[in-house]
Amino acid sequence: RTARRPRYSDIASRRGAQQPRSSYMLALLSSSAAYNVAVTGATGRTGRLVVDSLLKSGHSVTALVRDGDKAASVLPAAVACRELDLATAGAEEMRTACAGADKLIWCATGFTDAGELIDVRGMKELVPGAIAATGETPAVVMLSSAGVTRPAWDDAKKARLIGCSDIPIIRLNPGGILGKKCEAEQALRESGVPYCVVRPTGLKFEGWPQGRPFLSQGDVAVGRCNAVDLAETLVGVLGEAAAAGKTFELFTLAGHGRLQATRPSEEGARGVKIALPPLGTRRQTRSRRPWSGFRLTRRGSCPRRRSTRRTTCCSSAFRARSRTRPSSRWGARTSRSTAGRCAARAARRPPSASSPWRGGGR
Repeated sequence: RTARRPRYSDIASRRGAQQPRSSYMLALLSSSAAYNVAVTGATGRTGRLVVDSLLKSGHSVTALVRDGDKAASVLPAAVACRELDLATAGAEEMRTACAGADKLIWCATGFTDAGELIDVRGMKELVPGAIAATGETPAVVMLSSAGVTRPAWDDAKKARLIGCSDIPIIRLNPGGILGKKCEAEQALRESGVPYCVVRPTGLKFEGWPQGRPFLSQGDVAVGRCNAVDLAETLVGVLGEAAAAGKTFELFTLAGHGRLQATRPSEEGARGVKIALPPLGTRRQTRSRRPWSGFRLTRRGSCPRRRSTRRTTCCSSAFRARSRTRPSSRWGARTSRSTAGRCAARAARRPPSASSPWRGGGR
């Protein structure tokens, strides 16, 4: 007997039976791609933006805060807050606070009672051993600052790159903060933890629109950086294997597209997607005719492009004698005859008082 052709209802029922399984697999992949990210300085202006960007990207957040009451009032309810004073805590307390976290974003800064920068203390004593280094992506993302190496430049380099070295923050360098930030970066590099250091240029919370982040290396970048774009970049590098072991400067420009945060499951745990700007439509300045922009002279029945270019002088005799030059290979063969005709016409014309050149003007 011939097998019965399956009906549409049978196919639909099979697809319906398979749908819960596919939904379950999608949920499983999504949950495996998301990270549990610990954030220091989460109640600060930049830290709050980082927390919001992490939640929008589908990650879970563990905020390491000094004041639990303040954290409960400014952070979303989905954030798990753990109290920890980075100025006095030890390595074991840091390890306990980061328990269960896959990544760490360092947004904290400040000084201890002894005058030590919290960044330096954290990278030397707290961060090593706090996060388990798994995979090829950065385990620790440090928020630093552009210009941290410029005070140590020699005079020749400062003179050669004066646009980078002669700016207010480099000249003032209050409390030697830039050199201490540089020391903290070096301590993180020597810790052996997979890291990424982000150095934003002039950070602007107001008065600078969002745009596309531009990355550079060498500590020579100057400009402005939108705080929201900075937060999205800090979150985006968490899943980028190419960012591990890198230090780069960041500035943003409006009108060039934006970084759009996406769910990690949609981008293979990369967590961020660059939206390229649409191609703009430029007004055409040239006509569609191939001879547009050239003067046409009729010789016989065939239009031909003029072989000489016009000058500001109005005398045809002067142009034929001194200013005539070919505009193409074809013009090189005909410019001599054209110049001869112009000179002959000028010789037949009577001198004119209106022009200082023989042959008169137009």
